[in-house]
Amino acid sequence: MAQSPAYPSVLLFGGRVWKSIIPSLVSHGHTVFTPNLTDERTSFLPDHIEQILSIIEKIRQSKVILVAHSCGEMAITGIAARMPERFAQLLLDAATT
Repeated sequence: MAQSPAYPSVLLFGGRVWKSIIPSLVSHGHTVFTPNLTDERTSFLPDHIEQILSIIEKIRQSKVILVAHSCGEMAITGIAARMPERFAQLLLDAATT
């Protein structure tokens, strides 16, 4: 799918919780990614941050939107701290503390 600079790519983290909104995002012109990260029982937060950074680099779009549910917020806030210039928005849903 072609990417439009007017509509940043959206990366959704948190599994099936996002399934119902993906069609709406696509219909509004966003390219949507729902990557599967390595199992949190066998990897650590820095591993997830590196995986997501790699995905963002592959997208090759100047701005992306990161959306996370629950524990995913720890990873995307870590990413935003490392490369804030790449984000159009950072959205946290049901963030844990």
